[in-house]
Amino acid sequence: MAIKHFNTAFKDMTKDQIEMYVKIHKEKLVGSAVFVKNTALISKAISWVCSGKAKTKDFVPSHVGSLILCGGHVYLFDMKPPKPTLTKFSDYLAESKDEYLLYMRNFSLDTEKFSLEIIKRVNNNYGYLSALQSAFKYLWWGWREHCSEIHLKALQAQGLFTEYSANATTPEDLKEILDDYKGNK
Repeated sequence: MAIKHFNTAFKDMTKDQIEMYVKIHKEKLVGSAVFVKNTALISKAISWVCSGKAKTKDFVPSHVGSLILCGGHVYLFDMKPPKPTLTKFSDYLAESKDEYLLYMRNFSLDTEKFSLEIIKRVNNNYGYLSALQSAFKYLWWGWREHCSEIHLKALQAQGLFTEYSANATTPEDLKEILDDYKGNK
């Protein structure tokens, strides 16, 4: 089972303590996911739409960021409108006001390959229609990618979770896919 930490786990930590946490857990953080929801109207709307098919209603995310290794540091790759951002993960943990859930992966992964698979999208535009179609099963848009699709595709590039359609995956779907994973490949 994945190790999970809500944002409350980091709220009383100093910046130095957070940096030490990231340094100690660097290898396990890369390839992990940060599920987010906040008070923005679009975030609330996505969470509401996805909550209909969610197994549990306690935390239904509207977004997911991917943790990658770049220049020896862990970064949060956020595919969000209009273009993706890269944020040093220790800065994100220290400064974010969002409600988030860190899912630390519980499976083996080539972290360099995962990071390269994610980072190649750094200049891409956000897939607005792709995100919309992932929440509505009768729409399909294959041109641009959304957040959960990118994370799942990077895992699938290593032969993991290939039974799922990345293009149709919402942040909630990805959270449940990772939650249901029992083995260690």
